[in-house]
Amino acid sequence: AVSVYVDQVPLAYGAFTQGVSLDLERVEVLKGPQGILFGQNSTGGAINYIAANKIDSVFLADANFGMLEQDIAIAEAFVSARQNTGYPRRLLTNFAKNGGRRFMRVIKILHEGGLLSSGIISLQTTDETTLKAIRRDNIKTSAYEDLMKYFAAEGIPMSTDLMIGLPGQTQTSVIEDLQFCFDWKVSANGNFVSMMPNAPMAEDAYVSEFNLKTDPQNIIQSSSTISQAQLEFVTRFYMTYQFFVRLGVLKYVLYFLQVDKGLKAMEVISRWLSTCAAAETQYPFSADLYAKLLSKRPSHKDWALIRWGKEMDPFFTEIKNFYTEFFDFVRDSYQVQLSANEISTLITTQEAVMPAVGRSYPQKWQLQHDFTNYFLQLRKATSLRDESLSVQPLCSFAEGHIEADAGERIITNYHHVQLDGHSDHWEVPSNL
Repeated sequence: AVSVYVDQVPLAYGAFTQGVSLDLERVEVLKGPQGILFGQNSTGGAINYIAANKIDSVFLADANFGMLEQDIAIAEAFVSARQNTGYPRRLLTNFAKNGGRRFMRVIKILHEGGLLSSGIISLQTTDETTLKAIRRDNIKTSAYEDLMKYFAAEGIPMSTDLMIGLPGQTQTSVIEDLQFCFDWKVSANGNFVSMMPNAPMAEDAYVSEFNLKTDPQNIIQSSSTISQAQLEFVTRFYMTYQFFVRLGVLKYVLYFLQVDKGLKAMEVISRWLSTCAAAETQYPFSADLYAKLLSKRPSHKDWALIRWGKEMDPFFTEIKNFYTEFFDFVRDSYQVQLSANEISTLITTQEAVMPAVGRSYPQKWQLQHDFTNYFLQLRKATSLRDESLSVQPLCSFAEGHIEADAGERIITNYHHVQLDGHSDHWEVPSNL
């Protein structure tokens, strides 16, 4: 047997070697047996292809990475390649659903090796009716919760892929899925459900049972449980979640409103969206944001990726006006009155973590309340659903500060293009 590697990473199957001869710097042929150097039995030796192009990110197409013994060797090989060449800088994959010795060792290797930016969880949905409809009810949400607890304990950020348009799904269940992710601090990527040829979902009996309707690209447009109009609302809702939470535009305000004021974040987003969609609204900055960005159809057919150009310059230039108006919306919609110091603290915090053209870094802002230590309570919590969670309210904290530093990032404009579903690079790094 002869093993093949690219930049010291093993290609476990022959089909994976197609195209490896393109864009090479050199080829190394090592005599066999090779049972030690590359950590895999190979009586005939090993061929190692050294690529000329440095690959920043690698997605490992495995639905249960960390389940097999060989996954430990693969993880070690990726870390070794990074240590020797500086690449790849990030590894993305779907990890095994149930933790175990191999899984925990793989996570530890990748995290300590600087390759694990987030642990990806194959959640898809938490709704039991939907899981039964798509025949995934054998995997319980509790199994994912155990996995998330481990990631949280290791300090590893979490992300997941939620599906939009699954049979059995409803508008309410999608919003509840996003609330689940918000509570567990999991970054949710939205994927539109595609009916693949020869898949069980494409069988005539299944299509008839759920009354599945698709567009010319086989993306599901409606089903017996969710109408086309509801799916369109869910898509706008996800885009808003992505903008407010994943990119941080309103994230800290939403966590505060839920924890201190009892307003569920996704319910707030839902009501705000409905208000913006109304023919007449008293919130012009919100209406403008909705019209220019959040009411638009995502540009990618498979993923709900968000992007914008110069049309958003006025919004970010005058973002303080949007925040002030949003608190008016909260007051009017929920009869919740925040103190001037709470509002000042939250607006300053949100402004600090938003990119600003012409701002020098690092920079520090004074706060009426110490939001950094307030939010630290939430960061330490495994989940906001933990019944034992006790949080000291923001108003009880004395004055504090927030520090932000864009590092090597040079902010010359407000344009944003999201290149992949697990990229959240918009918020400026801070001590939060």
